[in-house]
Amino acid sequence: PEIPANSCSTSMKGTFSKWRHVFVNKTKPDELFTGLRPCGAINDCSGFLAANAKYLAISWHAGGGGKVGIFDIDKPGRVTPEGHFLCGHAGPVIDWAFHPFVENLIATASEDATVRLWSLPEGGMNGDINEAQITLTGHAKKITLLRFHHAANHVVYTASMDNKLKFWDVENGEKLSFASEAQILSADMNLDGSLLCLTNKNKQIQIYDPRENKAVTTIPGHGSTKTQKVMWAKRRNQLISCGSSKLQERQLFVWDPRKMEEKLWGKDLDNGAGVLNPFYDEDLNILYLGGRGDGNIRYFELWDNNPPLVDLAEYSAPTPQRGLAMLPKSALNTTVCEVARFMKLENDKVTPLSFRAARKEAAMIFQEDVYPETFSSTPALGAGDYFGFSFKPPNTMSMKPGAGGGAGSAAFKPSSSKPTSAADVEGQKKKVQGIKDQIKALQEQLAKEEAVLEKLTAPPKKEEAAPAPAEEKAKEPAPAAEEKPAEEKPAETPAEEKPAEEKPAEAEGEAKAEE
Repeated sequence: PEIPANSCSTSMKGTFSKWRHVFVNKTKPDELFTGLRPCGAINDCSGFLAANAKYLAISWHAGGGGKVGIFDIDKPGRVTPEGHFLCGHAGPVIDWAFHPFVENLIATASEDATVRLWSLPEGGMNGDINEAQITLTGHAKKITLLRFHHAANHVVYTASMDNKLKFWDVENGEKLSFASEAQILSADMNLDGSLLCLTNKNKQIQIYDPRENKAVTTIPGHGSTKTQKVMWAKRRNQLISCGSSKLQERQLFVWDPRKMEEKLWGKDLDNGAGVLNPFYDEDLNILYLGGRGDGNIRYFELWDNNPPLVDLAEYSAPTPQRGLAMLPKSALNTTVCEVARFMKLENDKVTPLSFRAARKEAAMIFQEDVYPETFSSTPALGAGDYFGFSFKPPNTMSMKPGAGGGAGSAAFKPSSSKPTSAADVEGQKKKVQGIKDQIKALQEQLAKEEAVLEKLTAPPKKEEAAPAPAEEKAKEPAPAAEEKPAEEKPAETPAEEKPAEEKPAEAEGEAKAEE
């Protein structure tokens, strides 16, 4: 084993750290991933590579778009890139991360300002994948940071050069958007996800509250304009930041998020130029610090003694690292007392680094103190609960072999292949309102046309309809109208006509008498 150098693991009271003998096991040549062509267009905010218990993911050098190479973590050697790519982004992929609860899901963020979610086939890659299951749109400029929520299922948050921090439900699109004063350089959540710490290009450290959708705390961070990063030690509820001073000395600070007026502890590390990337083991409270371009990885313990952060050791190698990825606890080998495993990206290869505690009996006896309950591979709540501002700490699980740890790999079936963003919602609202306005205008026009039609057809209908009440009144005196025939003079007309007929007869008689 490579024995750590520069170890200084005691407190001011002479208390020793139990992890002062953690070492890096020597990597064998057949454990390397070689023949790689990593992309050079990667932002300092990126992790540069990602890994879980099944896969290794690297942004690949390619022209005319962005590619991510996916390789089986248990199949090292010289890689054959053909058939191992995720293709679909219009620009280089800047950051990417594996789903914490589904091992075969990976999210990628690109210069094309989109986030894409990909489903990897069971058994590994057997051909390029050209179409993502879900594409999220909403940022105006290239996305530089992507993270999954550690406790809520299907929740992603991203940061872009448009100075926006966005939260996404991967099945239903954008849910929250926070406008920062400057470009966001790093971000991390507290234990239950109710708060988020971040750094920006204004050399500030902020604490963001999603319930208020604003920064509730803003303080000056490190003095240099170089990229600075912050992370939340969740179980201890402390912040760890790393950056550079105005004199370009790389620094490490510890903060209490409840009292951010002054840091708890600070230390100048060296005059290195590379950006420091922090990684934290929530179970053992070990902080790992590796800089881009450095050949070393420092590690510390965060504890209750004074000072709050104590040096453990430093791993050194002759080849510098371009990036580091820390594997989840489910990927560790408990029989060799492995406490952490990193994948170290170099120019054309990836080297696994296995950090181990010196416990000879680990092969036969499970080490309870080395492997306490760790964050579970099952979510504590769903995306709908989280965006309804229900917060829960992550579930926990046992690390004992056979206890059923490890993320699931069930097929992901999104409810929609095109989740809606906030812009989509606003656009749809405008479309609906436009249709409502058209309907209102048509209704007004219809009323006018009906009025015209009523005027054209009104006279006949009004004559028949108007007398209706009068007819009813006329029907009431109807009996008087029936008596009229008895009094009618026309009935006497024949009697009046008879004398008129007799007169000619008398005249004839008189005429005969005269003769």
